[in-house]
Amino acid sequence: MSSSETGVGHEARIPLSVPSIGGHAGAYLQECLETNFVSSVGPFVDRFEREFADAVGARFAVACASGSWANVLVKHMVARARPDLVPHLMAETSNSFPSGHAANSAIVY
Repeated sequence: MSSSETGVGHEARIPLSVPSIGGHAGAYLQECLETNFVSSVGPFVDRFEREFADAVGARFAVACASGSWANVLVKHMVARARPDLVPHLMAETSNSFPSGHAANSAIVY
């Protein structure tokens, strides 16, 4: 079905996000490529963690590649065991807090 058949044309599209790349982004990208630090480590990540920790008044900060990894990190830090109130159909060995759904919702918000 074409856009003329549905009545939805290019003008009706609402972008989810509009990229805004400017300033020093090109130079930063080039530096990442030249130094082979196109990953979750490197001088830019170190700088981000340091500046973020300073901004929130913390001694340290850890940058994570996704909200899911941030949730895993927090679960290991808190280490709250799952409650044993009811018998489970299958054994769960991971920690219970925070739940992945709640943590990822908070991160998205």
